[in-house]
Amino acid sequence: MIGKHEKRFYSDLKQNIAEFSDNKGHVGFSDLQEEFGSPTDVIQDYFDNVEPDYLIKQLSRTRYIRLTCLISILAIITILVIWNITNYISYKTFEENLPAIEKTTIEYIY
Repeated sequence: MIGKHEKRFYSDLKQNIAEFSDNKGHVGFSDLQEEFGSPTDVIQDYFDNVEPDYLIKQLSRTRYIRLTCLISILAIITILVIWNITNYISYKTFEENLPAIEKTTIEYIY
């Protein structure tokens, strides 16, 4: 889940990379790695500078959202299964209660 800290971090990093690219001209991945560090280092730097309480809150919120989605999906599946079973039972009951087909021949008596 992306919160305000992540958006600000991404925006600042994007701006720093753009400024570096404008000053340097043609920039490759190795140039970016020399200036900012490896992607792992950049993420590690973010985790080192963000408040632990914020990370815990974000993880808790993410877990809550996943759990809510899972429960919603399971509820929808359960409702659909029950609906299909009910329709099948109704169909079978209707089929059993259909009148038998009788062949009637009408003859004219002269």
